[in-house]
Amino acid sequence: MNNGSETAEFVQVSASFYDEDGAFLGTASGITQPSSIPPGGRAGFEILITSDTIEDDTERYEFSIQWNDDDFDQHTIRITGEQSDSNESGSDNNNDNNNDNSFDEFMEETENNIRDAKEDIDNR
Repeated sequence: MNNGSETAEFVQVSASFYDEDGAFLGTASGITQPSSIPPGGRAGFEILITSDTIEDDTERYEFSIQWNDDDFDQHTIRITGEQSDSNESGSDNNNDNNNDNSFDEFMEETENNIRDAKEDIDNR
């Protein structure tokens, strides 16, 4: 969501993923649809992650959101977060399902963190 007073043009979201030791696992990015977001407008984005290592081993992430304003000045915000421990299970048979659910929860939490950080920046 664009909480600012100007249209955000050419909005791109990039994600970097790290394991529990801080080792870099990979990166992925995507463009919002639509790529221009008017004040008060919303745009979704999709980041395709094809790495099992990223899905299985991510403990920390950093999102970078870049956009241009009406004067074509570039802006960037960075948001970091950590994977939640909600995927603990007493049974190995449920491990794959729990990892999938945990990753979905992780991505939902990440989207909420991005929205909150953008609101904080736009309200300054």
